[in-house]
Amino acid sequence: MQEFRIRIRSFEEIKEFIRLSTSQPFTVYVGNQRQKANATSYMGLASLDLSRELLVSSECSDSDFQEFRRQSARFLAE
Repeated sequence: MQEFRIRIRSFEEIKEFIRLSTSQPFTVYVGNQRQKANATSYMGLASLDLSRELLVSSECSDSDFQEFRRQSARFLAE
């Protein structure tokens, strides 16, 4: 399982992250300690606590995941 942390602060950022996630050849999940949602689901992402960092995870090749992480750079939690 590949993972990195992000911050999403608005509905516009939810829409942008969903666009990135749907363009991947693998399933992307976003969640926290209590919840996990498919990253292509508006309702799933909107139901998460956006006041905290979120964990992005997927089962895919290292190179595919690193490219997705690069594409998601603006959301990366510091």
